Amino acid sequence: MESYRFQVLAHRVGGDPVFALATDGSGRCVYLGLNGCTIYDRRPFLCRSFDCRKHYLILPRQDRNNLVRIGLSSRAVFDAGNRG
Repeated sequence: MESYRFQVLAHRVGGDPVFALATDGSGRCVYLGLNGCTIYDRRPFLCRSFDCRKHYLILPRQDRNNLVRIGLSSRAVFDAGNRG
């Protein structure tokens, strides 16, 4: 069985635990490499079930632009979401 590095966060509203893949000091997933996800072919269910394109597309345009401007996302994610 594959072992992944997770972190436990508190839900913003109820304080219940929320599990996420571990991140580095800049907030990026520890499994994100120069060419994308380094564990894509064996990624956990958490990653398989979450579509970041849809998540970002519910944000107002200005928020999406700010995420791109500060380097936390890319225009390609939004473009892919518009097609998906």
